[in-house]
Amino acid sequence: MNPFSYETSKLSHPHHIRVLKIHPAPSLDTPITCDIEVVSLDTDPAYAALSYCWGSGDFDHSLTCNGQKLNITASLDEALRTFRQFTSPDRPDDGTKFTQPIIWADAVCINQKDFDEKNTQVPLMGRIYAQAKRVFIFLGEESRFTAPAIEFAKLLWTQASEFQEANKELGTPDVLRRMPVPGENDPRWRALVHFLSRPWFHRCWIIQEFSMCPDRTFLWGNHAFQWIILDVVSRLILENFTVSLILASLLKSVAPQKPNPRFWDANSLTSLFMLRALAGTIAVDELFEIMHGRQAPRDRFSLWTLLMECGMLFDATNPRDKIYSLLGMASDANDDQLPKPDYRLTVETVFEQFARYFIGKGMGLDVIAMAGQERSSQLQEMPSWVPDFTTTPWPLRWSNYSNTKDDIFTTASELPPSITLHPNNISIRGAVIDEITRVGFGMVEAQVGQSSAHHEWIRSAQKIMSEVKPQLSTKDIDLILADVVTAEDPSGKVPPTETLTAFNTLLRFTTSYVHMDIAMSPPPFDTDALKYNIYMLSAVSIMAGTRFMVTKSGRVGLVPNPAKTGDNLCFFAGATVPYVLREKGTEKSYMLVGKAYVKGIMHGEILHGAVPDISDIHIF
Repeated sequence: MNPFSYETSKLSHPHHIRVLKIHPAPSLDTPITCDIEVVSLDTDPAYAALSYCWGSGDFDHSLTCNGQKLNITASLDEALRTFRQFTSPDRPDDGTKFTQPIIWADAVCINQKDFDEKNTQVPLMGRIYAQAKRVFIFLGEESRFTAPAIEFAKLLWTQASEFQEANKELGTPDVLRRMPVPGENDPRWRALVHFLSRPWFHRCWIIQEFSMCPDRTFLWGNHAFQWIILDVVSRLILENFTVSLILASLLKSVAPQKPNPRFWDANSLTSLFMLRALAGTIAVDELFEIMHGRQAPRDRFSLWTLLMECGMLFDATNPRDKIYSLLGMASDANDDQLPKPDYRLTVETVFEQFARYFIGKGMGLDVIAMAGQERSSQLQEMPSWVPDFTTTPWPLRWSNYSNTKDDIFTTASELPPSITLHPNNISIRGAVIDEITRVGFGMVEAQVGQSSAHHEWIRSAQKIMSEVKPQLSTKDIDLILADVVTAEDPSGKVPPTETLTAFNTLLRFTTSYVHMDIAMSPPPFDTDALKYNIYMLSAVSIMAGTRFMVTKSGRVGLVPNPAKTGDNLCFFAGATVPYVLREKGTEKSYMLVGKAYVKGIMHGEILHGAVPDISDIHIF
């Protein structure tokens, strides 16, 4: 059999796509045969779209397409066989049957070896999924957890509906917060975590694939269910803290491949943040508005918003796709100044292109807020002011990606921002205000979630404070650290009279478990731990990505892990938080290290006294 050639199905118009017409078969094991056809999206063709994981990427399976051999991946082979079962004329119509055996699948409907075609088709994918009559989401082969996970999710949906009916005076969030759920030892929770651990949930492409079409059917093996089940599970994770902790505590044991180390961390507390971020991406109100067709997606989401709210939390085999995967649903996708997909360019070039675009659109401080030295080892040569869009941001309140999202801090926000793009660098108005003289313990990735590492973080901060401020008592030092360790995160805020108690509770748990490689989930009998659990969650998260520091003038605070003694503290005009800079060698030329939390200057105090000289700072 001759190998398949795309020459007979060229895409001659920008709105043309290829679709597969799957031939019926008597059984799942029957070899796949199909025809590939070119259709125009302008004619509203009837087709389904497939959302799935490529898997290993090895094209070691094949199907017969137009009488020719077309190599495909194992995961696509399995997905197409399953789809074929749901389009069979003999299948009973149970609500999941699809009458048209026509489907769009990216791996074969786009010629992956033709970069020009990929560059044209990728921005069209949002429309491809939006116009699909249904999106089939294939989660992979069936396991022993499939049936119990689906049934448990359906049960939670039923219980939520019944609890809502019995408590009509409550809004949906309150219903989900108060709704009783099975105990943590119920084995069905483990099945549900297996459901959430399917690799599909970590793909950056799912954002548009899941949200653009209102008709979605999940396929897990030969089981099918509707998206409303995932809706309820996601909202429970977001609103019901008990559900969040139960699921987070089970994550490591059911994810042997660890597709995202920060998501599948051993520590249930840090895992919880990423679990809730995943749920939030699937359950955010705006996406549901799109799903229900009540608003057009192009009217709501800019590329920057999509990238920051969703994209950076998910994985991409090709780093360029962290951005390219969102173009199809971005409100500014048709902006002539927006860089176009080009898979020939290096990752560094692509990221710099988009950073320049965002800065040119007035989002310079937001870009700076995401940049710095904490980046992938493959991108160390990229300019320090260009964000590494492949990283998963830690949920540090003070280092939020947006310079304007919340009004918690106002370090230099009174001043008008001024950022200028140059061929090899940027210049930004600001002032260097201090020098870092001491830094505490910083965790490496493998230590996050280990009680001993968090214990060491606190002890090193206490030691530094006792050495640089010997006049302070232990209680005074702990009171300072109690505030610093959460960086004033309002979600973990406790009354001033209880701050020391909350900090001592955190210290007690890190001390108690210092010799044990276990998660720091508080035992149910510890009333203080339960009372201050949000404070502890905030502290654990922030410690994971920062070091304690002291400056030459005696200021204390938090700096990113890459910071070191000799680095400078500065503020940028218009920025809500201070930053850490590293001298490059020439006057007023620096590398950006990242954001900082500095006690005593976060609320504009630096501008209310003797204001430092403000000038252009060049960042390379």
